[in-house]
Amino acid sequence: MASISIIGKSVGLIIAIAYSVIGFDYPILDYALFGLILLLVGIPHGAIDHLTSNPHTSKSTLLPFLIQYVTMILFYSVVWYFLPLLALILFLGMSAYHFGQTHFIKRIEVSSAKTALLYLSRGAFYLAIIILGSFEESQSILASIIDITPLYHLQWYVIFSLFFLSLIMQRICRVKFSSGDLLELTALPLLLYFTPLAISFILYFGIWHSIPSMVAEYNYLRQYPCCQNLGDFVKQLLPFTFLSLVGISLILWAGLTYLSSEEIVLLFFVLISLISFPHILYMDNFIKKKINTDRY
Repeated sequence: MASISIIGKSVGLIIAIAYSVIGFDYPILDYALFGLILLLVGIPHGAIDHLTSNPHTSKSTLLPFLIQYVTMILFYSVVWYFLPLLALILFLGMSAYHFGQTHFIKRIEVSSAKTALLYLSRGAFYLAIIILGSFEESQSILASIIDITPLYHLQWYVIFSLFFLSLIMQRICRVKFSSGDLLELTALPLLLYFTPLAISFILYFGIWHSIPSMVAEYNYLRQYPCCQNLGDFVKQLLPFTFLSLVGISLILWAGLTYLSSEEIVLLFFVLISLISFPHILYMDNFIKKKINTDRY
């Protein structure tokens, strides 16, 4: 299944090159590509947190898990409603850590404060590339929460500072630099920077984050009765993927009557952040558990 990650990244690079060089101007193509990647890997990669936390989950243990999961979503919803700026900062920080962590699956031997800073700096580097690369679009979406225009003339300082910090932390953590690192720290950032916001986000989120996460989840769960083959794994993904997509779709559909296009996009990312909040916590525990298990 590791070959799926290689194939996905190859396809992702081709798509990014096409958008960066040719510059497609077909919104329907953007929507179709965004929706396809979100449907196939974006949402599904977080749909089995109940199994990565407990591969022997049963009906009796699933309900307490769901109550805890939904409670975290509701709590974060309250933060978004009353303190949107804090919620945004938390979302960006958690996402940076979460995304960066994916780049080092199977490459970190001990979890520590140093590795946490490595994850945070690497993920923040890519988020900065995506957000600042489409500066005007990002500003229009975030305008109701924060004015990022002061960053316009500082964007390259921010990007290169995060770039060098992540390199320094990788050195400090004694994680070997690979050919994959070379590609992902040179060609990929440039392509993401010159790719439209929605496409750069979904390519990175779906292909460089979600697929490797799913590969790690599958390799772990295949040793248990719940997911002994790929077919079982896919079946386990379906229920909560379906519920998440239906819930997000209904809320967005209801918002179409009252919100502008920029507000709809912001609402979408808020909804993604809500389901991401508990997922990030459970995924962090899962990866740390794998690190400890693999050491023995």
